Amino acid sequence: IALNEILPNPAGSDSGNEWIELYNCTDEDFSLDGWYLEDKSENKHDLSEEIIISKGFLLIYPNFSINQSDEGIYLYNSDSILIDEYTYSSSKEDVSFSRMKDGVGEWTDILQPTPGEPNYIEFPQDIRINEVFPAPDDSLNEIEWIEIYNFSDSQIDLTNWTLMDESEIVQRLENINVEAGDFFIIDQNNLSISLNNGGDIITLKNPNQEIVSEFEYIQTPIGLSNIFYEDIILQTKAPTPNNENIYISPSDCFYGLDEIDIRNFKSLKPESDYIITGIVAAGIDQIYPQRFYIQDENNGLLVKLPEEFQPEEFGLEVGAKLKICGNYGSYYGESQITLTSENCLQNVGQGDVNIKNLDNLSQVGIYTGQLIKVKGQIISNSGKTFTISDTKGTLKINLPSSINSIEKTKGDIAIVTGILTQYGTDAEGAPNLRLIPRGLQDINIIQQIIKTSSDSTNTITKSLLTENSLMTPIPLDIDISLNHPQKTNFTGNRELIKQGIRTKQRSNKMILSIQAGGFLTSISSIISLLKKKGV
Repeated sequence: IALNEILPNPAGSDSGNEWIELYNCTDEDFSLDGWYLEDKSENKHDLSEEIIISKGFLLIYPNFSINQSDEGIYLYNSDSILIDEYTYSSSKEDVSFSRMKDGVGEWTDILQPTPGEPNYIEFPQDIRINEVFPAPDDSLNEIEWIEIYNFSDSQIDLTNWTLMDESEIVQRLENINVEAGDFFIIDQNNLSISLNNGGDIITLKNPNQEIVSEFEYIQTPIGLSNIFYEDIILQTKAPTPNNENIYISPSDCFYGLDEIDIRNFKSLKPESDYIITGIVAAGIDQIYPQRFYIQDENNGLLVKLPEEFQPEEFGLEVGAKLKICGNYGSYYGESQITLTSENCLQNVGQGDVNIKNLDNLSQVGIYTGQLIKVKGQIISNSGKTFTISDTKGTLKINLPSSINSIEKTKGDIAIVTGILTQYGTDAEGAPNLRLIPRGLQDINIIQQIIKTSSDSTNTITKSLLTENSLMTPIPLDIDISLNHPQKTNFTGNRELIKQGIRTKQRSNKMILSIQAGGFLTSISSIISLLKKKGV
């Protein structure tokens, strides 16, 4: 026999309405002959006339007043041996003290009073903790919250349900009704438990103190939310209070960012991250280590990759169309976008690489970061650096690390395709511009080579072809102006025929048609022949 429920503070008048409930835990009816109840003041209530049926309840309205505070109720058997007791320091109106499970459960004050009836009540199970937002961004005035989701077909009353964290801090829920298929947010304005950023276990219990939902989350960075998604708990970049959960991977760099074109990105120099789409104009390491260039229809931009980036996984070849996100920065004064991780880059297809063909060098400065093509005469030459000029301006050309050297001299004509870059500023603060080709295929040098005897003025003009074009022989006509007054017939000359050279002669001009594959050897033979003829 056990004390099962006590109501010391009934609604309205207490007199005659206070009660104590006993429970028979056995399978047989039980006589209470000689048993009695006693309060803390040793007032007694005799139970000798009472019988409790098996697994049944006995409701007693004692002949003493049950105090609302600092009280104890004691049950003694016929030998005055204490069988059961319950003490409390305070009570609430119309709130009973009851065992969670009849006769044996822990005591609680969260159940509805159930005089003469089982304390245990069947509560709905179709409700869960659906989302926990423990790490708000204070700069955005965000607050902590827990979302409850009712996935049943009927309303659920959460009165006297509890939330508990891992440190066993308990919050009782009051006056909360969650409609069928709806959500309810408990935020820090009415949330007494603290949601730890470092991870926690939040438990939802019904009034029987049965766990209905348990939500365990790990350390949570600022702004991320923990969601119940496809039967597991994940972290997402997309908090959805009072709405269906959405999973956006925390590594997704693009979520929530605005897209901007390259021109606006370079001019605005934004402090926050943006999305940019462009086509690769120069691949990784072609111009600078761990960097590459993209461009859209009107502008180009330098892109810096994180150190751990594995470029072969993303296909960063020229012509690849990329979607990237990152923050603004500069490299020797040139605008660049810096990617914080590999997840900030997506290959979205292919596109055409636009090359700006410039008629002259006067307006070259507006094309920083872009792929351009220029032509000019070499006016200075120093190792891997040379400067070209036309009637409108000058431009420095820097060979990339992939090119050791090329044959060029002052006075040669250079046709160069490359990325226009900035390398700091000059004394007046103007940008130092230089063109960097991506490889040998971007360079075409027309050399002026003067070969003379002691008093001759013969000039031979040749074209230095790229590696790609040397692979396929092509017809090449060379005009040689002779200063010898005598017409010399070279047609059918054995030395020329051996070099695969066909000749035509008009007045004092000789036209030789050769194959590009034998160009250098042929020129050597021609010069040797001309010297033998005394030209």
